[in-house]
Amino acid sequence: MNNYAINNFFQEARKVFKYLEDDFGYKFASSPVENVEFYPDTIAVVRYVSTKIGIEVYWYFASAVISVALIELLKENEFPNKRDFWGDNQGEARAIKLQTLLDMIDKSDTLVLKKTRSTMMQDIKKRGKLIDKNLGAVLENLARVLQDEAKDILLGDTSIFARVQKFESELLKKEYPY
Repeated sequence: MNNYAINNFFQEARKVFKYLEDDFGYKFASSPVENVEFYPDTIAVVRYVSTKIGIEVYWYFASAVISVALIELLKENEFPNKRDFWGDNQGEARAIKLQTLLDMIDKSDTLVLKKTRSTMMQDIKKRGKLIDKNLGAVLENLARVLQDEAKDILLGDTSIFARVQKFESELLKKEYPY
């Protein structure tokens, strides 16, 4: 893990996603590096909260994926510890990935980082090179797409969450039939 790259990610993400605070009334919540004891799960996260929605801008280092998660808060202005992305919802906060929303509405081509679900080494290397070369552009792209395609969610409307979670479950069943 490169501390310079991590700090750069935090700075760039705070700058690019500042519109969440300025235009939508979100508050910056935290920017931890998590799971450092196990590299494949190590992640840098920038979190924002509103009264209803939490936003995570995250970077999984091992898979070279930078993306956004949208979480329905259980308590106003409080980021939940546990999140449910698949619709099981056993007391956990409902959550969706921006990538899944874009896949569902057939707009994933708007993202600069491609094949973020792929764990093939060639795809990871391509994403890693793009992140290394142009982290700012990757984050700017995510911020713009989030605002363009998820504005209703940013404003607190989570009515689409169940459909996106069902779509996520269907994608997983296709990818890992068991």
